[in-house]
Amino acid sequence: MLKVQVEGQMEKVQPFLSDLKQRSQIELLKNETKIHEEEGIRVICYVDHNPEKRVKTVQLSTIDGNKIQLPLMDLIQVEMDKGKKIITGRSFDIFGS
Repeated sequence: MLKVQVEGQMEKVQPFLSDLKQRSQIELLKNETKIHEEEGIRVICYVDHNPEKRVKTVQLSTIDGNKIQLPLMDLIQVEMDKGKKIITGRSFDIFGS
């Protein structure tokens, strides 16, 4: 487990923490938040770093029932609206030259 402390203005800290939560290799276990009027916000996060989880497989289904599996590195998944997600990651070819 790692302990990460982030301090700054709330409007800058919150987007950073959102990015951190979206990383597949980082599991956010818990966090402690303290708000200081003069200094902004301080968040202490307890995280597990699992680099082996860096590659995730996304499975797509075609209309005719076929399954397509895509291994992606550094997968990020964001739910934009209820039931609508954006998935991004890096594709790689182990047989490429």
